[in-house]
Amino acid sequence: MNDEAFLIDFPVWIIRDPSRGTAAVMRTQFPDETVVVAVFTDLDLANTYLESLQDAPEGYAAVPVENGLALFGLIILLEEQGVTHVAIDPRPSRAYPVANLRKDLAKWLR
Repeated sequence: MNDEAFLIDFPVWIIRDPSRGTAAVMRTQFPDETVVVAVFTDLDLANTYLESLQDAPEGYAAVPVENGLALFGLIILLEEQGVTHVAIDPRPSRAYPVANLRKDLAKWLR
């Protein structure tokens, strides 16, 4: 197992506006063009993160992603929208390339 390996237990949580589609998933863009979406393994972590944001958009909430197939589909859509990395339970400088997560999920779903 490499240092980027991790296990995911479902559901996981993302921050988004539940009344809108995947374009409303909260993301962070960095000056180097890296675009990161946070995925949380625990609802409390997601809510704590959301509450810590001073400029969180109105209507955003922690929303569950119930299983691997749903996460796989979400990752594909986010990648098509320019998301480059996923941060699991965000920690500074620990974000995984979306392409790697997509490939790992595809193997797991087979």
